[in-house]
Amino acid sequence: IQPQLACGLPSSLAMLTATGQVIVIASAPMLSAWRVQLDDQPNARIFSETDFLTALDAIITDKPDVIALDPVFAATARGAALVARILGAKA
Repeated sequence: IQPQLACGLPSSLAMLTATGQVIVIASAPMLSAWRVQLDDQPNARIFSETDFLTALDAIITDKPDVIALDPVFAATARGAALVARILGAKA
């Protein structure tokens, strides 16, 4: 099963709470917003963009169903590299 990629805060938590494991990588300004939305979800793990390597290790090890990226992080070189790696793994 390949993970789904999502960018931005979900308009509805249904997508994230109805799936298996979710990994979120958020920029510092958006980290608290993600935590408010998902902290009570046992299947969600939230990482700061500064913990990129830890998040990448969790993605490789845990193979989450959904990987959600804050658009600010996704627009960085690290974010683009992560997306390319995930999409490359799908091929």
